[in-house]
Amino acid sequence: MNSTKRSIRLKELKTNLSKVYEPSEEYLAKNPKLCPKEVFYVKTDNEGCQPSVFGNNSEKKLYLLGASTVESIYLRQSARPHSLIEENLLALGYDYEVKNLGASGATLLHILNLITNKLAKNPGNTLILTPPSNDSTCLTFKDEYWSDHWSYAAILPATAKHLAGVKPINIETYRKLLSLIKLTCDIFDLKLVLTTIVHSGDSTALRNLNEVIREFSSQTGVTLIDLEEQMAAPDDLYYDSLHFLSAGASLFSTTICNHLQPILQKNSKKKLETILIAENLILNSEISSPTVLTKDAIKITLLIDLMKISDTEKPLLYFVEYVPQPAKGHISKMFLSDNPKIGFFRYIQECPKEKRLELSLEIELPQESNSVRIGLLPWSHGKSYIYSARLLIIRRAE
Repeated sequence: MNSTKRSIRLKELKTNLSKVYEPSEEYLAKNPKLCPKEVFYVKTDNEGCQPSVFGNNSEKKLYLLGASTVESIYLRQSARPHSLIEENLLALGYDYEVKNLGASGATLLHILNLITNKLAKNPGNTLILTPPSNDSTCLTFKDEYWSDHWSYAAILPATAKHLAGVKPINIETYRKLLSLIKLTCDIFDLKLVLTTIVHSGDSTALRNLNEVIREFSSQTGVTLIDLEEQMAAPDDLYYDSLHFLSAGASLFSTTICNHLQPILQKNSKKKLETILIAENLILNSEISSPTVLTKDAIKITLLIDLMKISDTEKPLLYFVEYVPQPAKGHISKMFLSDNPKIGFFRYIQECPKEKRLELSLEIELPQESNSVRIGLLPWSHGKSYIYSARLLIIRRAE
């Protein structure tokens, strides 16, 4: 028999990911509420976390944990829960950096591994755990969390493609995993907040697990945000029984923010500003923002929701006109144009033809410049439809 090297699985998106996800035709056929003309950009940092489109940097961090419901790959970046929560918290005066560690197929055992291996090194942060629905399946396997199922296994390699449930859900095993997660958070000084499992309300198994979560919260004092009844509206909130439409992510995020306010530290010295550049037009000529002062700007992001409608590889570019203009080497991610009215620029070429895509582009802020003008320009006879283009600006509050 051949020897095999095994490893403990870390359920996460890849680190430093930059990828456009497109639902398969089969997936779209099963989920007709998804738009077949839209694709979705996903990027992660060097820890495998999805950052928000606002890109707030803060010593205080809030991590969303869960499975594909939290991950929300088939939502625009600005509509995913972590972006909405960071936006709401900044608007309410809470300076938190919100990151998304949701991963498709995760279970409580995977999340325990993730907390131990990725989050325990930074005490004092807040974890919002939305328990996955996947536990209701793997807990019916003979070996429960410790099966050889290709998606749910905690140890790799795992090769079983099809495992049938052979027994009722073992509630006691589920309680033990919740207890281990709480104990780990207590040991490493992480603030744990639980939600109930989010679903459309038609699953008896998930309702039963939510009763266990409520009982566990009541017995241990862990803060619980009970979402079950509020979010049991499949027609409006989900494209299936579990995964959010934008309205679902919005309700999820707003409800979490409302419950978090009493337990978070309100001492923000930042304010959020949004500037609309354009919306609902075909890009035939230059469009740009007004001049934006950057003296107190901490972060500026260009958020573009667009569709390429020509065959041109590089249908448009975005440009930044700095005043005063910095030296060429001080802007690392853009080219310097010979045209002084354009300044620094970069082509936008991530878009597949006739597919809607939202992109977030961080604007570099060199110390020697005190203002910027940011815009879009068609290129090489390319045509693009701009659903919206706006600047997201985080400033120091006075």
